[in-house]
Amino acid sequence: MSPNRRLLLAAASGVALLAGPGFAFAQSVSEVEEVIVTASKTGEDLREVAGSVSSVSGQDLSDLGAQGMGDYLAVVPGARFNEQQPGFSTITIRGVNTTTNFANISQGTTGSYVNDIPLTDAYFTSGTPDIDAFDVRNVEVYRGPQGTLFGASSLGGAVNFIANPANVDGFDLGLEATVSSTSSAGDPNGALRVMVNAPVSEGRFAIRGVGSYRREAGFIDNTGLGRTDVNDTEVYGGRLGATLVLGPETTVSWLTLYQSTQTDDVGYENPDLHQYTKSTGIPELAETNILIHSLRLDHDLPFAHFTGLVSYRDKESSVALDLGRFSAFGFVNAGVQDDVDSTGLTFEARLADQEGSFRWVVGLMHDEADIDITENVFADNAFAVAEILLGPGGGALATDGDIWGLTLGKFSGQETAVFGEARYLFNDQIEAIVGGRLFRIESDFDSYGFGLLYAAFINGLIVSDPPTAHQAEDGFSPKLALSYRFAPDAQIYASMTKGFRFGGVNVNPDPSLPRTYDSDSTWNYELGLRGRWLDRRLTLDASLFKIDWSDIQLPVVTAGGTQGIVNAGDAEIYGGELAFEWSLTPNLSWQSSITYLDAELTSVDSGPGLIFNVSAGSGLPGASDWSVSNVIRYEWQGDHQPYVQLSHRYASTAPALLQQFPLREPEVGGYNVFDLRAGVTINGVEVIGFVNNLTDERAVTTATYTGNFGDTQNDFIMRPRTFGLTLRWKR
Repeated sequence: MSPNRRLLLAAASGVALLAGPGFAFAQSVSEVEEVIVTASKTGEDLREVAGSVSSVSGQDLSDLGAQGMGDYLAVVPGARFNEQQPGFSTITIRGVNTTTNFANISQGTTGSYVNDIPLTDAYFTSGTPDIDAFDVRNVEVYRGPQGTLFGASSLGGAVNFIANPANVDGFDLGLEATVSSTSSAGDPNGALRVMVNAPVSEGRFAIRGVGSYRREAGFIDNTGLGRTDVNDTEVYGGRLGATLVLGPETTVSWLTLYQSTQTDDVGYENPDLHQYTKSTGIPELAETNILIHSLRLDHDLPFAHFTGLVSYRDKESSVALDLGRFSAFGFVNAGVQDDVDSTGLTFEARLADQEGSFRWVVGLMHDEADIDITENVFADNAFAVAEILLGPGGGALATDGDIWGLTLGKFSGQETAVFGEARYLFNDQIEAIVGGRLFRIESDFDSYGFGLLYAAFINGLIVSDPPTAHQAEDGFSPKLALSYRFAPDAQIYASMTKGFRFGGVNVNPDPSLPRTYDSDSTWNYELGLRGRWLDRRLTLDASLFKIDWSDIQLPVVTAGGTQGIVNAGDAEIYGGELAFEWSLTPNLSWQSSITYLDAELTSVDSGPGLIFNVSAGSGLPGASDWSVSNVIRYEWQGDHQPYVQLSHRYASTAPALLQQFPLREPEVGGYNVFDLRAGVTINGVEVIGFVNNLTDERAVTTATYTGNFGDTQNDFIMRPRTFGLTLRWKR
């Protein structure tokens, strides 16, 4: 398809969206409430932002019955949650991704934050922490590259999860309990959450504690192990926050967050077997843990507001994966155990002034990350197979017990940046925005490999110990925008923004592979409309955009079988987004979002000795042409506040992988999913009944594939039909 035709299609879809029917969110009032987001890191009103920003409030999360990201990102235009085993899922915004899988050497393409604390690993992405959505102030989703103010990893956008701070003005207590049953699961699901906010010195100092526990019963059977309902998952953790008001101008706040996710056996379905069935020789256990400490200072100066933030993070992930396809070489119960420990420190200081016609924010940021990777490849008969493949004595040289492959990696990376954004209001209608980020990213990587894996399948060496690799880059990420306010509550805007992510190092040296690969970048060109109409009962956002993605970090295999990453591709993404909230009557509301994407590779620069399995014209993984969500809610007046709510989400089919294979091409999407909720308040207790996945749709969210070697496809699917009851109380 020609670029001109793609642009015309995107424009046509946007016009169609703007002419479409209205909708609204869960508001029983005649005016859609004002939502404040921390856009531009200044607390700017959402309606004032000249760009695509969505905010899902804590009340919205409660209305949706949200447990995690998969529940609330579904209502955000342009956002896709690539759901896998809990704790290992990833996020794609506006189709910018080269995989829907968590196992990715490169940095992720979507920035993930908790209270402005970056959580996206600089190297060897092992999934996005899915923080429990209880007692949350709001979740902000920035669509389009955010390199200017958020930095690395925001190629497609950023998600900022903001917890409720401790409130110094009053005591609060909240409880929530849920029990439910999933079809095909032998055991019930359950969740318990509690929040306590206690002023120690009213108006001066308060602490806020949140605890949560959730159990999701397994519904997948593993015929290889002879076990049923193997994918039981437990998620537990909590948050501890403190607020200290030192004076009218100064506030200090603290946040500690911990969450652990444990799955007994990864819950995917093999489509070649019976429904809800997999078959492996080993249990594929998965576990993630995240710990965050952060200290924040806010102080009002005579000329600006100062914010200082220092944070520490520790992310751990561990997953076992079956390698049954290696039985072709004689291995028995072969598997791989991947363990990743990522720690980091972030420092940020910024000044912001939002008064008058000239408004600005400037800041300094420094982030340090250390990632330790351990990969053990094992089999019950590793020694015997090594003796056969390498000859007598091979077992002693190339195995260690049942280990026949060991890879150790240590990554250290830094990002240092100066950033800023200035807004000038020429009058009450016209505003110009200029921003930029001057940055330096650098990293060092040490690796060590041992065993039969290397000798027989990678580089012919029993021991691989390459020298330390160093990678460094300087760059500038600009932003330009112009907005025109043609009515008190409505504006149109045009913007250009850029995003980037870390470069990296190829673990296993190969003559056909560069030792390092560079950062890739995106340019987003956007036209948008934002406003409120009908006495503020209708809020509408619409945008048309084109994204140029250059020097893409593409996965590659050398002729010798070594896997790596090279900068070898370009892509174009054309799209349109529409989201609006409409209070149709004082009782009836309707929210909807619609996204159109045309995302594909435009070039692949194949190098000598490299096998890409991708070509120009390939669609980007997970980039459905059409995505739609709807939430319709009716509330009755009265003391008991009864309501009923119907939610819907649709995604058209899209490739699950960037690579192309002759035997099969896994797909995701192609589903319509409905959720139904009804609630009533009795003596201060909200009682909610719900049915999720009402029609029991088989909805594939992510898929993996072994390729021609093994020809095994694994589909991750949404949870089957689930009935449940929630009790919620707060004072």
